[in-house]
Amino acid sequence: MGSFEEGLRLRAIVWARNAGWSKVLIQSDAQSLVDSIYDLAAAVHWESFCKMTQDVEMKELPAPSNSVSSAVPSTLQHLKEIASLIETGAYAREVRRIVRAVRLTIALRRKLKASVLSAFLNFSLVPNSEAHTRLSSYLPKEDEHDMEVDTATSATLAPVKHSLPELEIYSYLLVLIFLIDQKRYNEAKACSSASIARLKNINRRTVDVLASRLYFYYSYSYELTGDLAEIRGNLLALHRIATLRHDELGQETLLNLLLRNYLHYNLYDQAEKLRSKAPRFEAHSNQQATRISLTRPLPSYFII
Repeated sequence: MGSFEEGLRLRAIVWARNAGWSKVLIQSDAQSLVDSIYDLAAAVHWESFCKMTQDVEMKELPAPSNSVSSAVPSTLQHLKEIASLIETGAYAREVRRIVRAVRLTIALRRKLKASVLSAFLNFSLVPNSEAHTRLSSYLPKEDEHDMEVDTATSATLAPVKHSLPELEIYSYLLVLIFLIDQKRYNEAKACSSASIARLKNINRRTVDVLASRLYFYYSYSYELTGDLAEIRGNLLALHRIATLRHDELGQETLLNLLLRNYLHYNLYDQAEKLRSKAPRFEAHSNQQATRISLTRPLPSYFII
């Protein structure tokens, strides 16, 4: 075997190992590689040809784009998609869509801004309506830079002509969450009271999920200001209304809020009487069922 051909085999082995051909381990394994090349001159240039091919393939790869943020939907776009989900659930009477909308809203809570909420109110509510005027009054006016956010997105979707009760209650919920996060508790109390007054006139099963969240933030806003005793009678009235409407989720939520109200002021006897007389049914929420179970009295042998 000539030294020239032996050198070709060695070069073939080195190239194969660098290219990831793990099967080429000894010189004899490179025999088929060299024999498959008809011309020795082509074998000499085989390694350089492969390297040139690899360089060309690397150059043809597209460079990573830095404009990824432009394809990310904005907060307003997310809210509009949630509104579309609520609208579909309301027309189809599918409560699971409303539940999903509430879960998606939780993920956007930290991104809520006054300008975004103002644009969403213009989209979801009828302009100059009572709900639109009231909710807009709770939002501070932002500067021009913030108001220009999502302008192009706002033009893509036209506002609804007739606001659904579900969208109206959802708008109340968004503004109320925003006010609590901004620590504007007095305005949150006013907003929550207005939402509860509106809820009393709506009897739709697709609103029950949104109403249960409003009940919680209604009580929470009064608790933050130390006025929890003021709404006890209203919570009892809401619990009676939920019972008459067979709103089991609302009954669970309001029962827990009433028990929390009683225990906050150390009214243990009233709390136990309410818990013992409240209707029992299969819990729709694990969280609500856990809260009810924690308020049950201890057995006598645990009491010292």
